[in-house]
Amino acid sequence: MACDVGTHMDSPAHWYKDGRDVSQITLQELTCPGVVIDLPQGQIADYALTVEDITKWESVNGIIPKNALVCFRTY
Repeated sequence: MACDVGTHMDSPAHWYKDGRDVSQITLQELTCPGVVIDLPQGQIADYALTVEDITKWESVNGIIPKNALVCFRTY
């Protein structure tokens, strides 16, 4: 699965392969579910998120939705 994440959209059109411009993109296409997984307490900032961290988060908060944006917060 390819992912293309940016901080802005070029108007009226830049890379929209289907020929649409910004006015034709739906809100549903620009949003998704999101979750934030925090750095485990006591860990250092260069900690790498593990599968165990994700499953632990899901055991408390529920399964991460399909196509969700998952952010890992460090301090």
